[in-house]
Amino acid sequence: MSKNGEPEILTVRQSANLLQTSRQMIYTLIERGDLKAYRLGRKAWRIARSQILRFCEEGHKRSNQ
Repeated sequence: MSKNGEPEILTVRQSANLLQTSRQMIYTLIERGDLKAYRLGRKAWRIARSQILRFCEEGHKRSNQ
């Protein structure tokens, strides 16, 4: 847990909620390599909150170029 009580490792659903998008879009971002994630077992994915923040910062940089 982070200092503010939010988890540091997120599920696909939590990541989608944070980015205000669909779970399918999160899976697409993972498959394209745009969002780094870790697979647990056959189906479960986990994404570090820091990766979500990095993705947002990089997207912001791309849109300003």
